[in-house]
Amino acid sequence: MKTKVILFFAIFGLVGCEVVESENSLPITLEEELNQVFVLPMNQPEGKLSRVIVYGGNSEQVDISREIRYPALGNITLEILRDKNQDTVGIGLNYFSGTNLETSHFFNYENGKPVWWSTKEYEYLSGNRIDKIFQTSAVKERSLLAQYRYNSQNLLTQIEYPFLNGVELMVYEYDSLGRISREWKSGAGQEDFKIDYLVYRYNTKSLLEAKESGIRGIISENRQDAFQYFYNEKGRIIKQKEFDPYFEFQQKSWAEFFYYNQVGDQN
Repeated sequence: MKTKVILFFAIFGLVGCEVVESENSLPITLEEELNQVFVLPMNQPEGKLSRVIVYGGNSEQVDISREIRYPALGNITLEILRDKNQDTVGIGLNYFSGTNLETSHFFNYENGKPVWWSTKEYEYLSGNRIDKIFQTSAVKERSLLAQYRYNSQNLLTQIEYPFLNGVELMVYEYDSLGRISREWKSGAGQEDFKIDYLVYRYNTKSLLEAKESGIRGIISENRQDAFQYFYNEKGRIIKQKEFDPYFEFQQKSWAEFFYYNQVGDQN
């Protein structure tokens, strides 16, 4: 379950910034900081994401869910991760500077209390472009997690993920409208070797409709949908389906997205 928790928060990208303490305040632990945020008044900002529920395969069986809360103080979000039994298994505490997501703390929830596990810190270039992500965890000192690269039009072209024996690359190509048209994974020094190759398909409103893949993620003209995306009338994503190109495109999962609006928590 711990692996699933970490992966879930990686897919949805939890980020934020440090709590500002007064000059004379005593240092507090991150767990105490989290508890202080939990008791703050909460807003329900219209149009903001409130819940994500992930189901296994094509079933109605809940696999994991995420609730997002917005403290009235602003520039903070809380994310509460629950398992299929609706038991809390993880919590994210995220801080923003304006619209930039700067620091994210993640806590495992053990024996009825949060226990800090990791922190991500984001650095930015001009134009609110992410430059670097650093991560510190309970088992590893602060290190570079990702480096972002851009072209002369300031479009993201590559993300570098350093690891023990090299650098993994996530590479993006764009169409004439400046939309991502393809993505794939590779390795530094092995750029010609492309895996998990995906082709983007957009609807008539230029909303991403699907990511197509060849069997086992190879480059191919014979492709099927590896991801599908569905939207409401306001252009907000309300459903996502994922299929496995390594197992005959069997459906791996699907997710529902819910938003706050004037009459409560609805999509």
